[in-house]
Parts: sequence; C-alpha cells; structure tokens
Amino acid sequence: MKRSLPACAFALSFAASAAIAAEPSTPLDISELTQGRGVWIQQPGKTGPVELDKLVNAGVKRVHIMATSSAAPVSDCKKEGNSRATTAQTKLVDLVRASKAKGLIVIVTAYVKPTRSDIDALTAPGQGLLVPLIEAGADAVEFDLEGPWSRAGVCGFDSHQAAANALFDATKRLKPGIHVGVTTHLARAGDPKLSLQTADWVALQAYEKCEVGNCVAFDDKQEGPGARVARIPSALGSYKGPVIVGMAAFNQKWPAHTVAEAMQRSLDAYSRLGERPEYRGYSYWSATWALKDEAVYSFLIATAK
Repeated sequence: MKRSLPACAFALSFAASAAIAAEPSTPLDISELTQGRGVWIQQPGKTGPVELDKLVNAGVKRVHIMATSSAAPVSDCKKEGNSRATTAQTKLVDLVRASKAKGLIVIVTAYVKPTRSDIDALTAPGQGLLVPLIEAGADAVEFDLEGPWSRAGVCGFDSHQAAANALFDATKRLKPGIHVGVTTHLARAGDPKLSLQTADWVALQAYEKCEVGNCVAFDDKQEGPGARVARIPSALGSYKGPVIVGMAAFNQKWPAHTVAEAMQRSLDAYSRLGERPEYRGYSYWSATWALKDEAVYSFLIATAK
C-alpha cells in the first residue's frame, strides 16, 4: 500500500519548498524555455513536492501548470461567464514557487474564451489570475486554444484573431520580455482563429493512443505511435517559430506491444524532428498519467537525461 504524508506534513513541506523559491527572474531565452522534456500538470491542487521530485527524477525540465479549466463555447455575450481556476489561486502560486525551487522551468497554461471579460479576468493589472503567478516566478504563459475557442462567439472584439492578439498583448504587458505561447491539437494547427503566427511558440498536441474500442494498428501510418508526431511539420505549414511537441502519457498499451515500445516510437519520431532547429523540446499529457501508470513512469525514468 502506498504510504502518504499526513495533511499537516504535506502542507508544511509544500510551504517550505515554496518559501525558498527565488524572486521572479529575468525572462528566459525562448530556446531555453522550450528545450527538453516537459509535462502538463493537469491537477495542480493535487501536486506537491513529492510529485515534483518524481517528475524531476523522470527527466522533466519544464512544467506547464494548468491554471484554468476548459469551458463550454460562448453563445450569448450577455451570459458569457469567465473561465474557472483549476484550484485555489493560493495553491497555484505555491505550486509555481515550489516548482521553481526544484529548478523547473514554469509555464502557466490557461484555457480562455475570446471575450473581453475573460481576457480581462486573466490579465487585468493587479487583479487578473495570471498576475500573482507571474509575480511568483512563472517563466512564461501559454494559452490552450482549441475547439471551444474557435467555435465560441466573440464578445468585445471584431474577430477571433483580434481577441487572440489582444490576449497576447495584454499578457506581455504584465512583465517586460515574458514569452507567450499557444497550445492546440494537430487538427487545429492551420486554424487562423488561433493567430499562431504571432505566438512566441506553439506546443502542438500530437497524441497517439490506443483506446478500448478505438485502437488502430500499431504500425498504422496515420495514427499509430509516432505517426502524428511525424505529421507536425506539414500540419503547421508556414509556421516556423519554436515548437514543443505534445505527446501522450496515457492509453499507450497496444495489443502485443509494451507501453515502452509505443512511447519509444513516438520519442524516436520526435528525435527525427529535433534535427530541425525549431523543434527544441517535447511535453507529455499529463503528470497525472505519468505518475500513476507504472509502465509510463518506468519508461520516463529509463529515458531521462
């Protein structure tokens, strides 16, 4: 049986880790920010020093902390509402500080709607959700712009592109030199509503997975392990900025193949992309899966650098 810390011990340990984090530093160079292995932290409220140590031991250099949850597309500007934080703001701040104390690069990732209200709720000086996270030492901000963004009605802007550009600009005003990126999935790589060309980097999700009732052959040229990763350059078209390759740490067991075989094939496909200067790093979705699936974690340990 897994042994866990008492709640008070966890709180004290987390507070101690957060307390020794360095003051907010000069923004990282984009090449340093995007290089190496990363992971999205899907459940920040359940992530503390023990989990961070395990990620570091597994070769993780960068964490993308999910600050808000995905929301339904807006259809009525009078009832738009704002994106909701994944956990208490104080916990997000503590996790940013604790991650920095572990030597990790920290990217704050947020879902957002193309509405003036939601963008202000994230970026308003002195009160937006992102403000204390940047002040706590977050190195960069990333916006998760997928179907809900593109399908949503636009409120307070003339277009999705105008909303995206306003979002990026407002975030950059929070700290001089801070980098702002976008994460989306492969099918959205050519979507003009995301304004990818004005982002400082793109984290493109190319998740290959074997789900019950929906599992292609291991050697499938379109959806098998490594196949989606290999298609990233063509999907991004004219975009030539830095790219973080998003890979799956879930549903990696194909019939007659091990989890390690599947994940290695995807990693090999990334390595071939990495011969190009714009492909500097990769990140897994998500820490939750990486830490709870023994086969996945064992692979990460074995391939840590």
